[in-house]
Amino acid sequence: MRISLILFVVLFCTKLLTAQTKDFDTKGTDFWLTFPPNIHQNGDDSLYIYIAADTITKGAISFPGQSTRTFVITDIKNIYTYRVSYNNYELLDGNSSETASNRTFHITTDNQVTVYGLSKADKTSDAFLVLPTDVLGLDYYVMSYNSDNKGDPITPSQFAIIATQDATKVTITLSTNRTSKTNLKTITTTLQKGQSYLVQANSSSNDDLTSSHISSNKPIAVVGSQQRAAIPYTNTSAARDFLIEQMIPVTTWGYDAFLVPFPEPTTGTGNTNNDIYRIIAARDNTQITLNGINLTTLKAGQMYQGILTQAAAISSSEPIMVALFKKSTNSFGNFSSRDSDPFMMLVPPAEQFLKSYKWINSQAYITNGWQTTTVYKEQFVIVVAPNSAIQSIRLDNKVTSVKFTAIPTSSYSYATISVTDGVHSISANEGIGIYVFGYGPADSYGYIGGMNMINTAYITSTVKPLDITASPGEVVNLPLILDSVKAKPTIQSAGVDHFTAKLRFNATLLTSLEESQRGIIENGIQTITVTGSYTGQTKGDTLAVVPLVAGLGDSESTPIDMLEFHWFGIAGDTIASTNGLKSAVFTLKDVFNHPKDGKRLINPQEGSISLSIEPNPSSTLPVSINVGGDISANATLIIYNSIGRQIVDISNQLRTAFTGANPTTSFQFTQPNLPKGLYFVRLASDINSIVRPFVFE
Repeated sequence: MRISLILFVVLFCTKLLTAQTKDFDTKGTDFWLTFPPNIHQNGDDSLYIYIAADTITKGAISFPGQSTRTFVITDIKNIYTYRVSYNNYELLDGNSSETASNRTFHITTDNQVTVYGLSKADKTSDAFLVLPTDVLGLDYYVMSYNSDNKGDPITPSQFAIIATQDATKVTITLSTNRTSKTNLKTITTTLQKGQSYLVQANSSSNDDLTSSHISSNKPIAVVGSQQRAAIPYTNTSAARDFLIEQMIPVTTWGYDAFLVPFPEPTTGTGNTNNDIYRIIAARDNTQITLNGINLTTLKAGQMYQGILTQAAAISSSEPIMVALFKKSTNSFGNFSSRDSDPFMMLVPPAEQFLKSYKWINSQAYITNGWQTTTVYKEQFVIVVAPNSAIQSIRLDNKVTSVKFTAIPTSSYSYATISVTDGVHSISANEGIGIYVFGYGPADSYGYIGGMNMINTAYITSTVKPLDITASPGEVVNLPLILDSVKAKPTIQSAGVDHFTAKLRFNATLLTSLEESQRGIIENGIQTITVTGSYTGQTKGDTLAVVPLVAGLGDSESTPIDMLEFHWFGIAGDTIASTNGLKSAVFTLKDVFNHPKDGKRLINPQEGSISLSIEPNPSSTLPVSINVGGDISANATLIIYNSIGRQIVDISNQLRTAFTGANPTTSFQFTQPNLPKGLYFVRLASDINSIVRPFVFE
């Protein structure tokens, strides 16, 4: 005789916790920036903010004590320009340095944009790429240049810090044999959200704040600068210019950089094009090569300076930050008629090249009486590209026929392209780098056009779960062991903040104790994603302990397979890694036994009884449990939850329906408000028993 029982339940749906992915580059929707002091000789000097968008967007620029400026970019072929007089906006120097200041700009937009800043004073200016808040870090070194104690006025090496969150604790260790204005070698301060902190070197000497180390407990922005530098600073007749670049966090430094010579302007500079470059190391024993030949070995924070006469490939064993410095014009004679002057430009590491960019070749204006003139007479972009990508390059959506020159001992080449003022774009089928700059009479600017901001550390590791055993209903801890690990530079310095692991196992045997980790069950298999903090573990250490609950099971054991493993930095950026994946085994013990013969429920003797769970053909209830065969007067039909606890005992209804005065072939059972989830139905009759799992989603 066949009995049909129909259960009414609420559909079960679990939520899979997945690692959030995003783009880590120099585009964003939230930016903080500040302008260190420039040298000003007239009231027409200005600060510029340029905002480029790939899609239509709204935005706002706020500054303490000033009305918020809102804007809309509807034509993405143009760049929004915000210009203010430097008064009341630029950081104050002198005795106002080394104190918290509210002079910072905050930019927010609905969609992603790229932001650039330009400080323009009379014959002294420079521009910089502004990094979005989501890629800022906790660990920086400063790139700057020597103070100038021979000029009029004398000008300091300097840098500024911006806090993006309240209660940001900052520790500043000034570079070796250098002094700040207060002669402290170590400075500690606490900044609130939006506050900036300016540090200037002793300008009465040639002190240089390059290599100063800055660390914090919350993400900060750091800007390296020189108020008005002569390059080289030893040249007493050299013309001078403002220098500025925003520093990139150590976690995004690279291992390969390409140095390229800047072109001479049409009106020559007289410096024979021997510009300089600087390299800062992040770790001890950093071995650096130039065109494949050993150049130097640096300690953490140590700086190397060289003269650039031709294109060169720089490679290192540990992360480095590289910058190019345009030399001064010679001030003998009428130097104002000579285009170009110093600027500082960070060199994007090859590891951070992008496939496309939109940038602006900045233009500034000077008003003399009724006449307004432009500052920059020649505009350029240098493109560095893999040889295999050159044919795919499109400049302003057009094929370019410009000649590329090979960079020695590398598979890369570069091209110097003269462009017009304003907005430009470039794309290629592989990552390329761009260096943006312009020349004017005794003036110039240069900045990095954009870059990826991924964590450049690389980790090779193997993570293994351990074999575990438990009884139904018990909580069992699954250890995840760091079985092996190698990292570039090291696991301790790779900037690891957390990790995710994706695991798979039989859902009738195990389920995650943490509901947020539970994944969708498919074909009786559950996948969970576990997130854990990295706290300095090395080979053999436990990365995490995952609490699981044992169920009744439809087998005696299940493999626990590691499907994926990923390392992440503090900003949530993925750290490149290769991870070996291992498996473990879970074994179920002490399973409920049949009261007569002690047979395990997971190894039932079905005999002459049958049990099936099928979709209900009626439209009112979702599941039909069908029972058939030789049902005895003491038969039991019990529903258990996933951890083996009894939920519903239908035994009485079963026996009544089958053995009563008027036996029926089927009856309907309704259990309202039954929780969502995984269940087991056990039918037992004499020595026979059957267990069947089912899931409501």
